[in-house]
Amino acid sequence: REPVYQVSIQEFQRIITDRPPSLVTLEDARSYIRYLQTDSGISPRTQQHRIGCLRNLLKIGIREGLVETNVFDGQFIATPAGSADQKGYRPFTKQELIAIFTELKANHTKHRTQLCYLLLCTGCRLNDALQLRSFDLQQSSTGIWFFNWKHEPTAEIPMLLKSKSKNNRQTPLHQRLIDEGILDLDRSKPRRLLADNMPSKSSYSAWFKLILQKQGIWESRRTGLHSIRGTSKDLQREAGISAEIRMALTAHSLRDAGESMYGDGLQKQPDVLFKELKKLDLSWLP
Repeated sequence: REPVYQVSIQEFQRIITDRPPSLVTLEDARSYIRYLQTDSGISPRTQQHRIGCLRNLLKIGIREGLVETNVFDGQFIATPAGSADQKGYRPFTKQELIAIFTELKANHTKHRTQLCYLLLCTGCRLNDALQLRSFDLQQSSTGIWFFNWKHEPTAEIPMLLKSKSKNNRQTPLHQRLIDEGILDLDRSKPRRLLADNMPSKSSYSAWFKLILQKQGIWESRRTGLHSIRGTSKDLQREAGISAEIRMALTAHSLRDAGESMYGDGLQKQPDVLFKELKKLDLSWLP
């Protein structure tokens, strides 16, 4: 999580002041909030996250005796009226997907092409896909291949899921993903399954942005790699896959507390999920 905090610190130092934390004033905090709300160009949710990072750091500083007051305590971002009605990333149309995957297959590496197929076939988040390890690709007793996502922050090759163990799941591989060669990746030793030379999630986002710009379908804060997750959900709906199965496949929270708290649940039943996933026809993709 260090890079997230570093972004907030560096922005505050660049825009407001580089004085040490013990000398930062309440007016400095308010000036930063004014900047975030008027000139930063980032969403209210991200603005609040920046404030939260600095508040948490000063809270730790007080606990350790490094600062006396937390000037960000009680400071919040005012959410504009109606902002909750604004949608975030939109899904791609089928025509847009065809253009994207045609470009990927023609001009980009196999690993990055498989990454996009993985995002579409599973509906997972980018971070989840990039953290997959070679030994997370497993096979059930009935022969069904699946990704075994498991929150393991202290493992030699760690996996950090958004909602921790609540996002543990066993997602079956769609046949299209197998046809694209996901099983041919090097699994001879423990390593990241989709090993590549990009250093961070933002690097992948920047790379994908260039693809969208080339195809004329990039929209600021509306299209990106995260759009594939929404597209996957839409395609599953179109295929007649039930909401319960969709939520298990994409690791969204279950509505029923009993389903999410007791027993393994659908998220740990790849054979059952695979029977439904077969309804999803992706033969039209290049």
